[in-house]
Amino acid sequence: MSVQLLDKTRKINKFLHNNHFTKVVFNDICKVMMECLKSHILVISKKR
Repeated sequence: MSVQLLDKTRKINKFLHNNHFTKVVFNDICKVMMECLKSHILVISKKR
C-alpha cells in the first residue's frame, strides 16, 4: 500500500514540476489527481 501511495504522489509531483515555468491548468491537474485518487476532483480558485 505504501508503494502505491508513493507512486501516486510522485505522479502528481512530476506533473507539477513539469509545469514549473507555465501556469497549471486546473483541468489538467484535476485529470491527474482523478487518475491517482480514483475520485472526482474539483479545484476552486480565488481569482475572478
